[in-house]
Amino acid sequence: MVSRPPIRNSVIVGVALLAALSLRGELAVSAGRSEGQSLPVRMRGLRATAADTRVTARGAHRHRTHARHRHRARVNLRAYRESVARWHDPSTVPPAAPSATGRFVLRLYSVNSHARASVVPQRDDGGFDETAATEFARVLGDSRSGAVHAIDARLMDMVYQVAAHFHAPQVTVVSGFREGGRHSNHALGRALDMIIPGVSDATLAAYLQTLTNVGVGSYPVSGFVHLDVRDYNTHWVDVSGPGHRARYRHARRNHRHGHGNPSGVRG
Repeated sequence: MVSRPPIRNSVIVGVALLAALSLRGELAVSAGRSEGQSLPVRMRGLRATAADTRVTARGAHRHRTHARHRHRARVNLRAYRESVARWHDPSTVPPAAPSATGRFVLRLYSVNSHARASVVPQRDDGGFDETAATEFARVLGDSRSGAVHAIDARLMDMVYQVAAHFHAPQVTVVSGFREGGRHSNHALGRALDMIIPGVSDATLAAYLQTLTNVGVGSYPVSGFVHLDVRDYNTHWVDVSGPGHRARYRHARRNHRHGHGNPSGVRG
């Protein structure tokens, strides 16, 4: 038997492969045509349908999310306003009373952690010992994380002076120390947001602006007043609601009591 040359064998194998590939292609096209459309058209249609489905699903998710957020904000705002009205009501707290030494007793209450404390200063204008300072820090602690931070001594004295001035039955703390705010006095233990039951926020803010080297923030929609200690006087009004981005109506900075704020720390 005479063997075929290697080149001829290669040609035969190549022809066989081409025939097999051609047959496979004809079968695929025939399958597509049996359904009334070519294979490429079918694939494009499937891709388009999948894309439309994804877009529709995303749109529906956004609609549900936005509607849920609108509903949540509407319900929460109503409940929050009721809480604010209750926090301002002096009938919900016992009346102020002097201590055994005759000095005014400062009562603190946190609306978030529900922590309470009663502290008495060492002087008529303030000055708290270590035990009282620890109680201050506990009530003004971060209610979200449970973290506690030492409260600035000057801030404690000012809170006492404010409470004594209004003969306040209680200083209601909306927010004190807050973790995570690198550029906030709250993160440094030098600020709190507060309410004095029986005293309007406007009256409280007006009195706080008579103090030296303080930041005073009025939040008429959220229903509290901010106080912090710094090296100059400033006042601002934020008309945003609770949990919303700040919307400042105006701000006033007064350098009469200091030399500015080189650290750039906000309230």
